[in-house]
Amino acid sequence: MTERSLPHLRSHQRGRSGEQAAAEWLRYMGLQHVVSIETGMRKIGGEWRHARPVAGDIRAVIPGSGRSVLAEVKARQNALVWSDLAVHQPVNLDEHARAGGVSLLIWRHRSGVAVMLWRPPGFGPGQRMTVPQAEALSLPRFFWQGEIPQPPAK
Repeated sequence: MTERSLPHLRSHQRGRSGEQAAAEWLRYMGLQHVVSIETGMRKIGGEWRHARPVAGDIRAVIPGSGRSVLAEVKARQNALVWSDLAVHQPVNLDEHARAGGVSLLIWRHRSGVAVMLWRPPGFGPGQRMTVPQAEALSLPRFFWQGEIPQPPAK
């Protein structure tokens, strides 16, 4: 392993840890069929890279309705910035929500996990979110038992 690949490996390990915490949190919230979406890894130019972009990190189902849930997970300590999202990630979350699914942004931060409906208000290109902002937007445990707002049509 090269010294250059160590930060990427640490980032990947931090991401996997965040995805595991997010999956546990979604199960705690009562969602069913919570599964991680595997991307596969391959070695390119001496570095391990994701084999292909995928729709999100986790899929789940809302009990009773069968409604699809797609979650993108980020593991960052102090702030979440828009540039932490790859270009395809907001597009996939938007498309899923417009198709009638529930899209979530899950942030594992220094003090816990915030589960937010996609697109969190005030979070977009060039913007950042703090832990208190995320906590204020985090969904209650059984959020799916009430009315879930739909994003505006584009």
